[in-house]
Amino acid sequence: MAPYKTVLVGIDFSEYCREAVRHAMGMVDPDGGRLVLVHVVDMLQPPANRLGAYNVSPTKGFYSEQQDHLKRHLDELDAFAKEYREGEFQVITEVAQGNAAKELLHRAYKNQADLIVIGTHGLSRIEKFLIGSVAEKVVRGASCPVLVVKLAAQGKKKK
Repeated sequence: MAPYKTVLVGIDFSEYCREAVRHAMGMVDPDGGRLVLVHVVDMLQPPANRLGAYNVSPTKGFYSEQQDHLKRHLDELDAFAKEYREGEFQVITEVAQGNAAKELLHRAYKNQADLIVIGTHGLSRIEKFLIGSVAEKVVRGASCPVLVVKLAAQGKKKK
């Protein structure tokens, strides 16, 4: 299989995503390819008033806090990416805010990804039903191929 020009990997800093990055690195074209590492953070909610209702117009301090929150995550992602920058391809880091599956799909479209690689935590059927699976939602919504990576130990059946 020919290497991919742009490979996007969803990052949550778990061992699952590290395994996904290891797989993705072997699939990026060393001649001008790009590895795009995307971390999605939940949106901060505006502070609630004493009655528990959210403030309709958040203060400047809230927006400043939101920007600091994103900056901290971008710094963490850049530190994570350092160990993967030794390849012959470009490594790009992006932090998005919102729903993980939707943002990964949006970033894949925006970066014209040829492949999305995502680690899976291997949720049980009940967990998947109750909270959903980011990997499953990405597979269903992607317009390019998606590689879902499990940890090596997860794929082995117990005897």
